Amino acid sequence: MRRGNKTAGICLLLLLFLVPEAIYGCGQKKEVHLFHARILEIREGTMLVEPDQGSEEARSSDAFLVNIKGMAPSPEPKEGDWLEITYRGGIQETSPARLDQVVSIVIADRSFAPEKESGPDEAGEDRNLWENGRERISVAGSLGEISVDVPKGWKAEAYGEGQEDMTYGLYGIALEPEDAASGRVWLVVTDFFGVCGTGLAAEEISLAGGRAVMGTYDDHKHWDYITFGDGSPAAPAQVIAMNEDCSSWEEKHWEEIMSILDTAVFDLSAAEAGSAGKENPKEE
Repeated sequence: MRRGNKTAGICLLLLLFLVPEAIYGCGQKKEVHLFHARILEIREGTMLVEPDQGSEEARSSDAFLVNIKGMAPSPEPKEGDWLEITYRGGIQETSPARLDQVVSIVIADRSFAPEKESGPDEAGEDRNLWENGRERISVAGSLGEISVDVPKGWKAEAYGEGQEDMTYGLYGIALEPEDAASGRVWLVVTDFFGVCGTGLAAEEISLAGGRAVMGTYDDHKHWDYITFGDGSPAAPAQVIAMNEDCSSWEEKHWEEIMSILDTAVFDLSAAEAGSAGKENPKEE
């Protein structure tokens, strides 16, 4: 009897090693997936990322929250970096979406750039929006602070609360390309924003690390305004980007302003005394 029990024990041990599904279940093994995503925001222990628009994951969600745990500490990830994410299983239907089991996260090779911020200029040379560095412009007022990165080749002017020459909003930042004949985009804070629905086409997009709504009137080629946030009536303030007479802008200018607005940061949680200014330039 003892010999028989010993033999049975050995067989059971072999079964544990060779056929784990026989003990833990007979489900199919989870498939492994890989996709690329751009870092929108780095939070404590997590990152909010936007999947490559050509990926299957982008069909499920425009933003994913992934855990930094297990990612190599070097090179250190930063907002705007592209990542290569490998995971097992499926996608959890949360907001933002999550992945079942992240296997690895690495910074993608610099040659991977599905949404290029650069392209050939008139001389046929590669042109990178941020290649000469950037400068962070900020403005604060009674409803909080907004800031945005401005590259070389663009002009930005901060307007404090109460300035008479503000075209839109209570206070904000005017942005314009130096080589455009006219036109500028206002990024402003306001306590009220209303639109007329006649002739309006509104599209929800992901911008500046969150939800935004792009509004276009009368089939214009380019947007007329962008609202940031959930637009809740209970919100103490709203952040709006407004197109002011930008009909002379070239296509590159429209592409660049979207990249610029994507760097915007809003802190409307605490009101501050009205002020406007520039921080130290941030070079690439």
